[in-house]
Amino acid sequence: MSYHRFGLTMTNNLGGPVFTVHCKSKDNDLGVHMVAAKTDYHFSFQPNIWKTTLFFCSFQWNNQVKQFDIFDAPRDQDDGYKFNWTIKPDGPCKLVMSYHRFGLTMTNNLGGPVFTVHCKSKDNDLGVHMVAAKTDYHFSFQPNIWKTTLFFCSFQWNNQVKQFDIFDAPRDQDDGYKFNWTIKPDGPCKLGEFSESKDGVVSLATFPDIHPDSIEGSFTTEAVVESRDTRDGVQHENEITPKRSGHVICFT
Repeated sequence: MSYHRFGLTMTNNLGGPVFTVHCKSKDNDLGVHMVAAKTDYHFSFQPNIWKTTLFFCSFQWNNQVKQFDIFDAPRDQDDGYKFNWTIKPDGPCKLVMSYHRFGLTMTNNLGGPVFTVHCKSKDNDLGVHMVAAKTDYHFSFQPNIWKTTLFFCSFQWNNQVKQFDIFDAPRDQDDGYKFNWTIKPDGPCKLGEFSESKDGVVSLATFPDIHPDSIEGSFTTEAVVESRDTRDGVQHENEITPKRSGHVICFT
């Protein structure tokens, strides 16, 4: 059940003309509204539990009429709770806003050496950090609305230097909000999906051998066992994290 109210905003970017907008759903008629240049019309609603909510709108300015579905639950409901539409002469465009902060964790699995990591984006320099064996470095960020966010990192240990894109929005943004990288001697690997215990402890999979011509592969995590006990002469394992499948991306 969704307890969030969803919000829709339509901004007049026609370059001058006033438009009228008339939005309806199966059960609601929101009436006709006039929207001047560079102003907007907004309404909010509670979607139904069956994920079938549909609002359709008619826009009119000068001799033009545009009709379209401004909210179609199967298409839109998983994109957030606030939707911004810009109404332009050639038609409406939806701007999908991301309100989630994304988290990146890099774990030192080099087998001994400390590494330094230096991550940057176009607008942010996160500085140099030292990461000891079996510890990690973490940062979070808000991706931009154009889906072009890029963070690249340089790792150094002993006489080795590895540089790669740790977050590339077109590649990564649809994979979730938390990303775990393991830094190994032969290069970094991203676990595309990860398991969490009841205590929120991330359980990294054993990474597969990646085909030399590919940077992607599949994995299955092993179940994390919290305790073992014997009852009626039989040993029982109490699992806190079941097996899960996902994908991994590695760089060499």
